[in-house]
Amino acid sequence: MSKLYFAYGSNLNRSQMALRSPTAKALGSAYFPNWRLVFRGVADIEEGDEQDLLPVGIWSIEEADEAALDRYEGVSSGLYRKVEINGMLTYRMNHAGYYGPSHHYFRTILDGYRDFGLDTSELYNARDNARFGEQENRIWM
Repeated sequence: MSKLYFAYGSNLNRSQMALRSPTAKALGSAYFPNWRLVFRGVADIEEGDEQDLLPVGIWSIEEADEAALDRYEGVSSGLYRKVEINGMLTYRMNHAGYYGPSHHYFRTILDGYRDFGLDTSELYNARDNARFGEQENRIWM
């Protein structure tokens, strides 16, 4: 049975999703108000303010795709947990703190933003905010 899944990080990248979840079908993109993208080394989301918009890609996935995504997201190890937002499946990290992504990981997500025709400004903001958070963490430790 199909279900809706929304991606906000590397699962936006159609090439990667074709390898990871070959029966997933890209349906389109959306912007969710009051949510924002953050980086904790890898992409995560958190509730935001009125001005925040979360760019997402929406996929139709099958049971096997969901199982593959669970493995990729590290659900069994506790890295991410499955949640439902706006009636769709997605994943959220079980950790806090802000840490910038690697260059390669960021480029993978950037390609995904382009795959879905998403505005990249929120992606760059999230990266820059994570770098600022890293600096604050170093100052206070």
